[in-house]
Amino acid sequence: MITKQLADTILREIDILESDYRSNQGMILTEDDLKCNLFARLKNILPEQSPTFNPGVNGSMLHSEVKFFDEHGKLSLIPDLTIIDTRFLSIYHSIELSIDHNRFEGFKRYSSKNFEIGGNAIIIELKFCRSQDGIKEGDIKSFERDIKKIKRLQKLVYERSAGNDCLFGIFAVFNKTNACCDGLNTLIAKYDGVPDLHIVSKTGNVDFSNVSVHRGGLLTDTVAYC
Repeated sequence: MITKQLADTILREIDILESDYRSNQGMILTEDDLKCNLFARLKNILPEQSPTFNPGVNGSMLHSEVKFFDEHGKLSLIPDLTIIDTRFLSIYHSIELSIDHNRFEGFKRYSSKNFEIGGNAIIIELKFCRSQDGIKEGDIKSFERDIKKIKRLQKLVYERSAGNDCLFGIFAVFNKTNACCDGLNTLIAKYDGVPDLHIVSKTGNVDFSNVSVHRGGLLTDTVAYC
């Protein structure tokens, strides 16, 4: 079941991930690393197999890069991670009925992605700032685009389900250092109190202030390849 309590549990897992990152600062090098680490953690707390809309078919609650329909019916909205209620997942056909002249004709055909999802869900957008300078004003616009995407999806799901389905949204930014512009706090305050939307900022506490780049030194056979 997708509930506020599950969303709160995911937020706690994000807190634990931050703690682990602080003690293992080479753990997250890229934004994809961040996604993979959180995916692995959530996989451990969610059921591996749950019944789906299709009898005899089990499915997973946790997925990545799932495409959502936009206002024009295009599959253009793609959150980083999505947690679904598998009871409303169909891999064979649409979950919507096809009715002609008040007669049930079966289920509709689904889209080109070859599966369909309904019901409540949780979507997660992640950002990772690896710059030694930390989060800058130029990053804030990118963050807000993701937050607006979450709100846009929430509105679409609410309207299409006539208010029956709820989309919980989480935006989490991980900063390699503690350096951060004032714009992030302003952004968080702007969306504070918005229903079913959580914005969190985390840090790895990496300190570059005492690091110096040495010129010269011992010659070795070590080369950088990545």
